[in-house]
Parts: sequence; C-alpha cells; structure tokens
Amino acid sequence: TNDDQLTPLHQAASEGHVQCLELLLTHDADVYAEDSRKQLPIDLAKLWGHKKCAKLLAAAMWHQNKHLSAKERLLSRNTKMADLLLEIKREHAILFEEKSEEKFDQWLVDIGTGSGISKSEQE
Repeated sequence: TNDDQLTPLHQAASEGHVQCLELLLTHDADVYAEDSRKQLPIDLAKLWGHKKCAKLLAAAMWHQNKHLSAKERLLSRNTKMADLLLEIKREHAILFEEKSEEKFDQWLVDIGTGSGISKSEQE
C-alpha cells in the first residue's frame, strides 16, 4: 500500500489492468480493502469505467461472501454442538455425584457402620 492506502488491487482496478487483477485475485488479494477515502477496488473500477474489472471484482466478492457464509454456518453449528456437549457433561457430573453418594451410603450400610441416611436426607 502507499500513502493513500491503495493496494495493488486498487491500482489494477483503477487502471483497468484485467490480467493483473486476475493474478492478484488468484493470490487472494483482499477485495474488501479500503483506501484512505474508504473506497474498495470495485469502486475505483466503476469510477473509471472499467467494466470487466468491476465484473471480476463483483464475482470475487460474491464468492468470498458465499465462502464466509458457509464458514459462519459451520462455526454456528460447531458452537451449538459444543454447548450441547457441555450441558451433557454437566448433567453427567450431577448424575455421577448422585450415584456415587448412593453407592457410598449403601457401602456404609453393607459394612454395618452407616445409618442408611444419605447426606441429602441429613440436610
């Protein structure tokens, strides 16, 4: 970038260099990079009447949005799954504690030292 925050993609778009633009896009140039005036490369292509560049940039933006949407959906599903697994883990811990308490109380009864009253009944 230069002082105006123009990226090579901005330059190629503003000057109508289709081949250069294609090369930059194949190397994942940021189609959403803003210059110092908050303009995107597609804005410069349109401003200077470079229709083919504008079409290429629009297609690249569409593909990037499509890819991001799929990633966001996958992340959302993964987050929901993680939340569900945490809830199952919490429930399992509660059940394990209850079962352990029951087994401990039964063990006390079996060895003849317990009254058969669980901790929860004592409270």
